[in-house]
Amino acid sequence: MSKSKNITVIVNKSWETEPLLNAMTNQALTAKAPLVSHLLPFPLVFNSPKNLKDANADNRASVRARFQLFNASTCLNVSVWCIEDLMDPTKNPSSSEEKFRVLPTALVDNPDLVVSVSTANCPYDKSMNGSVLIGANSFLYNGCPGNPASNLQPQQINQLMPSNVNADLFALIDETFNAIVTADFLIPPHSPADPFVCLASDVISVVSSINVTDYTMYTQVDEAARTEFKAVVGKDPDTIETTHGVVKISTDAPIIFISPVTDRFGHFDDDVSSVQNYVAAFNGGVVLRELLWSLSSFVDKGNEFAE
Repeated sequence: MSKSKNITVIVNKSWETEPLLNAMTNQALTAKAPLVSHLLPFPLVFNSPKNLKDANADNRASVRARFQLFNASTCLNVSVWCIEDLMDPTKNPSSSEEKFRVLPTALVDNPDLVVSVSTANCPYDKSMNGSVLIGANSFLYNGCPGNPASNLQPQQINQLMPSNVNADLFALIDETFNAIVTADFLIPPHSPADPFVCLASDVISVVSSINVTDYTMYTQVDEAARTEFKAVVGKDPDTIETTHGVVKISTDAPIIFISPVTDRFGHFDDDVSSVQNYVAAFNGGVVLRELLWSLSSFVDKGNEFAE
């Protein structure tokens, strides 16, 4: 009898969810020989984009997709949720407070592993645009204290929340994995990485700048968040975004963070566009598609997600 594990994928915005699912379900995406990419089975449930302006729209607060992956002795039950779908449409879609309020709905399946997906910038010296980073350490920075549109005040502010996943999991993202996924990556229009990579490590850390509801503040807040992280942790963060840490404080389950990179640090206005966002999120979906099969084999060999 197969052992069953639940994986819950939580995606930040609807504009990230659409390309991610497109990459996960596109049957034409197969790496060229001698590489072999793994197609996911057709989803058991697949819901169309929601009308985010209609609080009463049918299936607004429902799961976006459900997959089942079978291995020799393992069944992975994978659900994909979009936080923005669940939020009150009268609230600012970037409200950390509102995200935190609705996250329990997405965590209803009692997951054995949570995968948070949120596009991010990367403060590395070399552009990482279009590449994907995977880590498990997170840090919350309050980017706009007292913001009436979002006033989340977690106890975990300004402290490193360490990984709670099995460190062996990151070894799944090896050279072969990289060759497979990067062969299917799209190229972003602004300052693309060269070469593309998927980096994964138990030392990769993300900073989530919370309570920031005005995009024009991102450059200023990112600089402050980077400075605060470095003062506390003693090194630079690997990515900066808005949501991973909020998901982290919403669950005790093992959690990893997938950060498709949209922009260079300090270059939000130069790099970010709707196409740039789509490409990065799509590449995140390519990585997630391959990673789910790797996780299925990981569990099938007797490994656990928890550290």
